[in-house]
Amino acid sequence: MAIAAGATVVSHDVAQDPRHLTALDSTGSEMMVPVVVASRAAGTLDVEDPRTGAFTDGDRAWFEALAAALADLYR
Repeated sequence: MAIAAGATVVSHDVAQDPRHLTALDSTGSEMMVPVVVASRAAGTLDVEDPRTGAFTDGDRAWFEALAAALADLYR
């Protein structure tokens, strides 16, 4: 989803999100952050939590910074 969107995607309740593909029954919320290298998504960070509504704006900012740092390793 994040690669297709070209941006971070946060699902606060995966049970209510039709875009979510269930891999773990214990997942309550999920955040997918693209790792962008040379204007292309090279991969994603996929973060899951058993609680619904688990991710804050601060979490999003931290994982987006991590994705940017990983992208720098490819340059």
